[in-house]
Amino acid sequence: MPSNNSSKLYNKNRPIEGLFQNSIARTIDFFVINPDFLYSINEISELTKISTNDLSNILIMLLKKGIIIIVKTKNSSLYRLNRNSELSKLLSEYLKVSIKMEIDRV
Repeated sequence: MPSNNSSKLYNKNRPIEGLFQNSIARTIDFFVINPDFLYSINEISELTKISTNDLSNILIMLLKKGIIIIVKTKNSSLYRLNRNSELSKLLSEYLKVSIKMEIDRV
C-alpha cells in the first residue's frame, strides 16, 4: 500500500512500457499513473514486480532526470512524480493520449 494510506494500486495498463518494453518504462508508467502518492522503494518494487536492486538504480536515474522527487522522512525515503518537471508533464500527456487511443479503438 502507498505510504500515505491510499489504496490506489499499480495499473496493469502500461502505455510507456508497451512502447519501450523495459523496467525503466514500467517505473515511469507507475509514477505517471500514480502521480499524487508517495511510495517507498519496497512498495514500488512490490507493485511493479521490479527487484529493489534494479529499482534503486532506476530511481537514481529518474531523480537525476527530474522525473521524480524524493521526500525524506525520519525513517525512510519516499518517491513521487515531479509534477513541475516538463518531462513529467510530457510523459503524463503521452499517457492520456495512449489511453484515449485505446478507448477509441474499442
